[in-house]
Formats: sequence, C-alpha cells, structure tokens
Amino acid sequence: MIALKHLVYYTDQLSLAIKSGMPINKILKSLEQMAPTRRLKHISKAIKDEIDAGASLAGAYKKHGGDLPDMFVASIEVAEQTGHLEDITAEIADLYRQRYEMVSAMKWQLLSLGICIFLAICVLAVIQYVATDTPAIEIVSSILQFVGIFVLFVILIPRALYKNVRAVRVFVQPMLHSIPLFGGVMIKFSLSRFALGMALGIKTGMDVRQTIRIAASAMANTHMEREALKAIEYINNGDSLHESLRKTQVFPEKVNQLYLAGEVSGRLPQIMQKVAALLREEAETTLRAMCKMCAIVLYLLLIFYILGGFRIFW
Repeated sequence: MIALKHLVYYTDQLSLAIKSGMPINKILKSLEQMAPTRRLKHISKAIKDEIDAGASLAGAYKKHGGDLPDMFVASIEVAEQTGHLEDITAEIADLYRQRYEMVSAMKWQLLSLGICIFLAICVLAVIQYVATDTPAIEIVSSILQFVGIFVLFVILIPRALYKNVRAVRVFVQPMLHSIPLFGGVMIKFSLSRFALGMALGIKTGMDVRQTIRIAASAMANTHMEREALKAIEYINNGDSLHESLRKTQVFPEKVNQLYLAGEVSGRLPQIMQKVAALLREEAETTLRAMCKMCAIVLYLLLIFYILGGFRIFW
C-alpha cells in the first residue's frame, strides 16, 4: 500500500494537472516523472499505457491501481461516469491531505511525549553518575541498551504486528479503547476518517453501500469497521442512512443527530465534513492535553526524585 504522505502528493499533483486542462496522457506522464516512489512511477506508467491503448481512466486504475486505496479508485470511476473529474479529484486530494494532517498531529504529540521520557531517563542517569562512583561509560552504555530494548520491544515490534496482522488488531483495539482518554482519542480519529470518507462518497454520487464499505475500511480500526459495516444490512432492510448508522451503536448520539439533520436538509456531505472536522479537533485537543499532563507528571516525579536524592546525599 502507498504511504499516506506519498498519496497526498500524488493526488495533489493529479488534481492540479486536471484543473489545468492538460490531456490525461500528459498528466500521467508528468506524474510518472514526478512520482516520489518507484511504485507510483510504475502505476502512472502502466495507467498511461492502458489509456494510450484505448482504456478508460477508471478502467486503467482498476487494473493497475492495486496499491491505491479503494476510495480513490472508486471515486475516479464515479468522476469519469458523471463528468466531474476536476471537482472529484480536488475532493480526493483534500480528503487525503486532511487525513495526513490528522495522523501527523497524533504522531507528533506521541513523539513529544517520548522525547520527554527520554530526557527524564538521561537526567536520572546523570543523577546516578553524580551520586555514585559508576563510570560514565557504563551509564551511557546502560542508557543506550535500555533505549534500544525499549524501542525494539515496545515500539517497533508491536507496531509491525499491529499494522500487518489483523488478528492482533482485533485483539488489541478493544483494550486500547478502554484506556481512559487515549481510547477516546482513537475512537474520535476513526470516526473522523469515516465521516470524511462518507462525505466524499456521497458527494461524488457513489452507491451508499459501497460508500459505507470504503469509509469503514478508512477507519483503520478493525473492531469499529466490523460494526460500521452492519449499516449495509440495515439499509438493505429499508432503513434510512441515518437510522442504519445509529443502529450500529458506533457513533455518539450527537453525531447521529447531526447526520439526521444533514439527511433531512439534503446537506449530508457538508454536515459529514463538519462532523469530521469537529471530531478531529476534539481528538487533537484531548491528545495535546493528555501529552502535556503526562509530561508534567513525569517532570514532577523527576523533581521529587532529585530533591529526595539531594536530601539523602546531604
């Protein structure tokens, strides 16, 4: 799968090129030359070759866009059918830009907390060096060993398992959701991604069942995705979109009420975009507050430790 930051670049360039009125084969040739990865270069070239051979843009992406998200490929198909390629590619680019900003904000907050923890460990090591006769080289070696083990077994291996093994995500996600504050942040980010996907699908005229399926996969949350997909069954039984989403019990009541208002007013895509922005803002605010609180607690504990060490020393 293409990395999100590369997907943002690719969709931005595609949208700008289509807006400029450039012929599609020249657009793809330009994308091939400017693509940030070999995989995207290969995809752009293969799609260009298909179009030169007489295929449609949507058909070419369906055949060679296996590493691109389903939402992107399905939106291109709808755009070509409706003749709104310029507007829909702009919407796609905006969707992935917002999603990238969302992920980046979360990563930055967690990284800042990790830096605080690392600095605290360094300070403790200096205190140990001052209070004991332990050689500095041994302390540095111990710090590096601890950091290496921590990064490998607490960050890299769990992240790889979580990202690549579905069974791990199914098992771990309900436990993560139960963690105070952090669980709420995860849920809100997932709901925001779902709302963005739904807004794009509805705006482009995509079938609502396909829209739900693609938006649910965009949640990056296996447990919530499985529950959200139940809305398709409710729609098949004759329920409205709002009622179907409410019955899944995935969405907070205030979100359900906003969806109802959007459905009644005929402005559901716009309402869903606002819901996505609201949930994202709430999640980012909570995450920032949580990281700041953890950093403050960490520094306070460190100060108490230092004062206690000086008291013992004197």
